[in-house]
Amino acid sequence: MLSVIVPVYNVETYLRSCVRSILASSYQNLDLILIDDGSSDKSGEICDNFTTIDSRVRTFHTENQGQSAARNLGLRNSHGQCLTFVDADDVVSPDYFDRMLSFMKQTDADIISAPFAQHSDRVQDAVVPVESFICDVMAGDLGTVVWNKIFTKNLLFEVEFPTNSIHEEIDFNRQYLKKVHTAAVISNSGYQYTQDRSGNTNSSFDPSRIETYRQIDKFIDEYKKLFSRKVVCALELFGAIHFYSMMNLAQQHSAPKNIVDAIAAQFRRYYWLSFRDGALRLHPKSMLKMAFHHSQRRN
Repeated sequence: MLSVIVPVYNVETYLRSCVRSILASSYQNLDLILIDDGSSDKSGEICDNFTTIDSRVRTFHTENQGQSAARNLGLRNSHGQCLTFVDADDVVSPDYFDRMLSFMKQTDADIISAPFAQHSDRVQDAVVPVESFICDVMAGDLGTVVWNKIFTKNLLFEVEFPTNSIHEEIDFNRQYLKKVHTAAVISNSGYQYTQDRSGNTNSSFDPSRIETYRQIDKFIDEYKKLFSRKVVCALELFGAIHFYSMMNLAQQHSAPKNIVDAIAAQFRRYYWLSFRDGALRLHPKSMLKMAFHHSQRRN
C-alpha cells in the first residue's frame, strides 16, 4: 500500500483536480490522506466529499499550523508500507505511482526519485550509489523537494518535518537520507507542478528564509562524519545555490539592502567552503555554473 499525504490550505480552485488525478492512478492500493490545515475556503468541504465517495480517502481537519505540521500529522496516521507527498495544487499522471513503485520493488530501494521534468532526459532508470543520490538531491537534478520521491515507512521512524520553519524539506532529507542503503532513480516526469500559484514559497519573500543556513550547517556538520568529501561539497554547493536563488528572489521583491547583503554573505560563505573542499574537481558543472551566474549578476 502507498500512503499519499496531501496538505490542504485554501486551494479549492486546484484541489478537485489534484485528488482526482491521484485516485485515477493505475496503482489502486492507495491510502490517500488529506490534511485540511484550517482552510477558510471550501477546501475542507471538498476533502469531506471525497471521503464519502472513495473509501481510500481519509480527511483530518486541524487548526492552521502550517505545512510541516500537516505533513507530520499525515506521517503519524499513514497505513502504507511506502509513502509519498503531493501538493494540493499539483496533479500526477495515471502511471506515475505505478512506475515508481514497480521499480522500487524490483530494486528493493529504500527511496526512489523522479527528476524534475526539465531534467528527465538526463536520467535513466537505475540503482545509484547512495552518495551519488544524495549529491543529486542536494545539488543536482532531483532536488530536496519531497513530492518527487517515494519513501519507505520503516525508515521514517523518528523522521519528521521541523515546524515553524521555511524550506523544511532540507531537514527532512538530512534525517532520512542517512538511513538509506539502496537508492533508485527513474526517468519519469509524471508529476505536474503548479509553479505560479499565488501563495507558494516563491510568490513572496519572507526574511526568515535566511535562517535556513542553520539547517544547512547542521546537515554539513553531521554528514562530514558519515560520508565522503564529495557529499560534503554537494551540501556546501546546495547552500550556495539556495542562497543565490534567495538573493535573486529578495531583489525581485525589493527586500531591504541589509537583507540582500546578509543573503549574499551566506552565498559567498558556502561557495568559498565548496571551493576550498574541492567542489571544482568533484562537481565541476555545478561549480562553474554558479560562478558564471554570479559573474553575470555582478556585470
